[in-house]
Amino acid sequence: MRIGAGAVVIHDGRVLLVRNLALTGVAVVAWRAGEDAPLLRSLGEPAGGDLLPIALAVLGLALAVWVGAVAFAAVGRRSEG
Repeated sequence: MRIGAGAVVIHDGRVLLVRNLALTGVAVVAWRAGEDAPLLRSLGEPAGGDLLPIALAVLGLALAVWVGAVAFAAVGRRSEG
């Protein structure tokens, strides 16, 4: 159900599961379509081009942890008062 901008959107869990499975299937087909797509790559030291994505991923995880901590703290304050 979708009502207006900023309204609550309710989705059936089965629909979300089917969507995620379909996206996974498309990703696997695209990945395997590459001629030189190995099943497993060896994990070595990151090259210069890998450092920016790694830094962004680490910063994103740190931001997610911080937002979660702030949200839990806010819920704790709200339930006490």
